[in-house]
Amino acid sequence: MLIEKNPALGGATVMNGSNIVATGSELAEEIFGDNGDTADKFYEDVNKGSKYTIKEELTRAMADTIGNAIDWVSEAAGLKYRKAQTQVADHSVERQVELDSSSSAELIEIASGVFEKNGGTIMLETKAEELVVKDGAVTGVLATDADGNNINVTAKSVIIATGGYGADEQYRTDEMEGYLYYGPSFSTGDGLEMAMEIGADADNLDWFKIYPHGWEVQPGIGKLTTYSSKKATDMGGIYVNSKGNRILNEASVYSDFRDKIMEQEDSVAFLVMDEETWNEFYDLLLLHGFSEELIQGYLDKNGTETPIVVSSGSLEEAAKAAGIDAKVLAETVSTYNCLLYTSDAADDSLRVD
Repeated sequence: MLIEKNPALGGATVMNGSNIVATGSELAEEIFGDNGDTADKFYEDVNKGSKYTIKEELTRAMADTIGNAIDWVSEAAGLKYRKAQTQVADHSVERQVELDSSSSAELIEIASGVFEKNGGTIMLETKAEELVVKDGAVTGVLATDADGNNINVTAKSVIIATGGYGADEQYRTDEMEGYLYYGPSFSTGDGLEMAMEIGADADNLDWFKIYPHGWEVQPGIGKLTTYSSKKATDMGGIYVNSKGNRILNEASVYSDFRDKIMEQEDSVAFLVMDEETWNEFYDLLLLHGFSEELIQGYLDKNGTETPIVVSSGSLEEAAKAAGIDAKVLAETVSTYNCLLYTSDAADDSLRVD
């Protein structure tokens, strides 16, 4: 039995575009061949990308079991994966796969259908309220349905898969001030609270994930542009600050990019691209949660409020609308274009890969 408090399945899963790491799976071997990827290599990439702040036993468990997990779910649900369009710099080898649709909606629809076909029951708009404990073991869940009826579920095993807690401001620390929240509005720590109420330990609640790619679509709320942004930099897009200076090598791992953004006076970076790149960027936005109307609305504001999305036939005009030093930006673009042919950057952190 699956209990879901929302009117539809998916949760935070709908935000990732079906992209997943397949290290150690038969699927990865089929797609990538023998590319040298191992659980140990994946573990180290995660550790490095996290600035060596990982929870070792949990990261080890993920690295060692993710292959079997992806093989199991793809076989059980008949999911057809391919090499993902986006292979992020944090991974030292290609290991990311995605569904043909590049959409988690496909995963959710197919997997939930297989679940029900095999006797599973899905209860939507039903909120788990409390874990039932008997003789020191969790034996079920007390829940409430959309009509306010109480439901008592008894089970041999209970899995808490309620997502994060970032949408509940009581869990936000002072260190989180100024960072955007990119998760769903319904990630309110329900499972965390139920587990803690029966004595479960909680760890690292003062930690939070910071995404470097995204637009502030509401005050304090971000919407991810990861796939679009990666495509743009692959095609030559560059990141600059409001002074017009390029801030890093765009092939850097995400944690380095995040840190560079936070070093800026306004904690903002601008992604500058040409028309050809924008067209690819735009198409991926549409594929991953944005609508034509939403994007056009941002363009119509022409830099007067966040998110700053401007388009112009003139680099100078675009820079002025975005609040970027136009003269410095022109020099930056010229320098970058020269580096494409010489790769002789005075600052190694600004080399072009």
